[in-house]
Amino acid sequence: TYATTTFTYDHSAPTTRAGYDAVNDPAGYPLPGATYSAQISTISGNMADLPSGFNSGIFQLNLAIRRASDGKWWTGTGWDVYASSSPYIYCQVASACQYWTINTTLSPNTWSYSLGASGFFTTISSADHFSVYAWSGDNVQAEVASSTPSVENVESSTTLKMSFNYEVVPPSSTISAPLDQVWYSSVSPSNLPQLSGTANDNPAVNDAGMASVAVEIRDENTCPSCLYWNDTTKAWQNTSVFNTVGFIDPDWSFPMTNIAPTLTSGHVYRVRSKGRDAALD
Repeated sequence: TYATTTFTYDHSAPTTRAGYDAVNDPAGYPLPGATYSAQISTISGNMADLPSGFNSGIFQLNLAIRRASDGKWWTGTGWDVYASSSPYIYCQVASACQYWTINTTLSPNTWSYSLGASGFFTTISSADHFSVYAWSGDNVQAEVASSTPSVENVESSTTLKMSFNYEVVPPSSTISAPLDQVWYSSVSPSNLPQLSGTANDNPAVNDAGMASVAVEIRDENTCPSCLYWNDTTKAWQNTSVFNTVGFIDPDWSFPMTNIAPTLTSGHVYRVRSKGRDAALD
């Protein structure tokens, strides 16, 4: 007689992704490295056990998120000083986990974690930077060591998978030409060849960067009906319009080529600048 048994060998840890990846995870969110002015509702990605096609499958997914402002880690209910050897947020794939959605019918498996429902942004200030670590373990168990469910093949927990920024601080802009309350003419050196100034996004750290700058030019002598210059149509109109200017960080400029011939001697003109940052919504 024979005593027969079989076993399956799997010595490969899974791979886990977080955030958007055009090739490997086009459904992932958010965009790695991006800055958002809205409180994003979820973090999502995918995970796959290896070797491809014949493996034990995913047992548990782990997620750790650290904010840069004070170095604290998200626990699932609040922020703590440091991450212990056990992950702060985890979900066994076969279980129903609060704030988690895991789909094992797709290959690779997909996952998402709800930031909005968990209160993630409750104590976040106007700007912060977040580092995201995600790692999985497969179904190879250590029953010989303990009857408690465990995983033997586990990804590294220290590999940064993605980061993103959150900031709701508007940019600032200045006007250096024309000078305030100064007379100009069409004759050098009193002429005004261009409007110019600077623009910067805020805060200085983890800002989204500038996306565009625009200027509004109003003929004060035509108010209260007020005429505004539209550089696209090269004409004055009675509704406000901000004209996009040239911008090479941090300097902006707007040539007076089109508007200069239309200026009326003795009139007062008001110039306003407005910047827009590159935060994604």
